[in-house]
Order: sequence, then structure tokens, then C-alpha cells
Amino acid sequence: MLTREFGRYRLTRRLGRGGMADVYLARDTEHGRDVALKLLEIHPDRDSQEVFDAERRGAALQEAFGAVDTHVPAVHASGTIEGHFYLDMEYVEGEDLTERLARGPLPPDEAVRIALEVCDFLERTEPSHPAPLLIRRAARLLDLSFVDIIRDLAPDAAGQIENLGGLRRE
Repeated sequence: MLTREFGRYRLTRRLGRGGMADVYLARDTEHGRDVALKLLEIHPDRDSQEVFDAERRGAALQEAFGAVDTHVPAVHASGTIEGHFYLDMEYVEGEDLTERLARGPLPPDEAVRIALEVCDFLERTEPSHPAPLLIRRAARLLDLSFVDIIRDLAPDAAGQIENLGGLRRE
């Protein structure tokens, strides 16, 4: 187990790694709570600065969504410490979807529940990030990049998803 002090945080273990950042389970010693702490090392080169700027914008967007939507972890703080950009987020226990799917498809009811929760969130983001939908007699999805995700979640759920709201293939 990792134990390292980082500003007011005590890093416990690495939860994951993204493209350029690591996320740790950490203890916020000032507020007495466990948090997910995203750390990105800041370098002076242009590419690193662009990544840093993108992370900062993403943190602001997450903070805005997290304040109004329970599907997005709340942001407690962000800034720089010891040459790193940090994002202090609500720690949410759970299993990574990719890891869960590696064990096999989800039961149809669980896959539908997850799909509905994702759609609920996407519906709320619509004003600032329009969903790729075309409306005719029924909504048509223009970007099908997530269809494979639904198939992976639960191949047996296809019928249940088609029956939601009485929608049928025309």
C-alpha cells in the first residue's frame, strides 16, 4: 500500500490511470474525508501545457455538473501543489464497468438500468452539449459509438431496450 503525503492529502493507493493523470484514493487531512485525487504533473513544454489547460477546463465542467447532478462526482477543490495539477473529487466506491464486463455480460435489468442512468445524465447536459439525435416520428441516434457498449453490457437486453417507451425499428 502506498502512503505518501502530498500537500494536505495522504495518498493511500492508486485507483487508476488516465491518459496523462493518475487518480488516487487519498485522505484530505484538513477536512477529514477520503477523496479521489487526480494528479497531473505539470511540465513547461507546449503539449503538457495544452493537457494541463484541458484538465483545468474539464475540472471546471465537472465541478459545474457535479454540483447539480448525482451522476457526476462532486469536486471539492482543484489547483496546483508541488508541480502537479490536482482535482479533489468525491470518492465513489464501486466497480469499474470495464472490469465488470470482463467477467461477462450484465443481466438485462442491470444493463437497462445503467443505460437509463447514462441517458438521464446526457439529457441534462443537452443545452451545453447537444446529443447527436435526429428527431422524426421517433428519436434517431446519429452517433452509434455507444451501441457496442450496450451490446457488451447485456446482449439479452436488446429486446428490453427496444421496448422502452414503445419504440420500435421503423
